Amino acid sequence: MEQRDDKYGMISARNDLGDLYASQLQIEKAKEEYNNGLNCLFHDSNIVRKWKNLKKKREEEESQLISVKHCLMGINLLGKLVKHCYFKDQQMNRECLLFSGFLSDQIYDHGLPHPQRLQY
Repeated sequence: MEQRDDKYGMISARNDLGDLYASQLQIEKAKEEYNNGLNCLFHDSNIVRKWKNLKKKREEEESQLISVKHCLMGINLLGKLVKHCYFKDQQMNRECLLFSGFLSDQIYDHGLPHPQRLQY
């Protein structure tokens, strides 16, 4: 799987594999797949624990926006980590929720128009 060129396909495959493991109650394997998907998405290892470095880098380089697609995929994977893997670990649960909050803020930094103001 690691040699695949399609990055989003790889992340989607990790997501699906994590879902499969979670449905079979193999929580450690699910956690590994969800984390590997996040690490692939943000090009860093153990990104859930080091997401604040990503935030600092983003603040230093104002022009460096995280794409909406990255944010949405990351929020999805983080939500699954909270739901399936970190429901008993309050520290990691909190880190995932804070990271997903940061990612949702990044979506609004793109200046997307409000849906009510769109003209059809």
